Amino acid sequence: GIIDGLKEKGYVAGKNVKIDFQNAENDQSNLKSMSERFTEEHAAATVGIATPSAQALANVNQKTPIILGAITDPVAAKLVKNVKRPGGNITGVSDQAPIAAQLKLIRQIMPNAKTLGVIATSSDDSAQTQAKMVEKLGPKQGFTVKRYAISSTNDLNQVATQMVSQVDAIFVPTD
Repeated sequence: GIIDGLKEKGYVAGKNVKIDFQNAENDQSNLKSMSERFTEEHAAATVGIATPSAQALANVNQKTPIILGAITDPVAAKLVKNVKRPGGNITGVSDQAPIAAQLKLIRQIMPNAKTLGVIATSSDDSAQTQAKMVEKLGPKQGFTVKRYAISSTNDLNQVATQMVSQVDAIFVPTD
């Protein structure tokens, strides 16, 4: 989407703009070294897609513009102090899901459901933020919320199997 948006504005990779797309494969040491390299190369702007990459960029550079993408809660992630006026060198968009509306829909679809399980990766700030919101908003829809944490995809099958016998519905945040 970013490359297409730039192209719509007349910026074409290899012609009048250099785009250095990097993927750290969710490896923190890769995130740090890539962020440092962008700073050393004096990138005109950087784009952090997902919370860990945005945090890595923010940790190494307070001057180059950082554009956020797919950040659920930039305030909780300590990227900005206020989403309406982020200040500093950071701006962008949030992918915050409409959790209250989603819970309301679950209630409409499953009017007799009592217990709602929410599963989230323990190391993912975005998933944790959303899980906390489900815990806060779930009771307003009459749900008892049970939270389950996984540390990696290797835990998913075991935890999901456990959840099936303990909850009436499962909420999976963006993770």
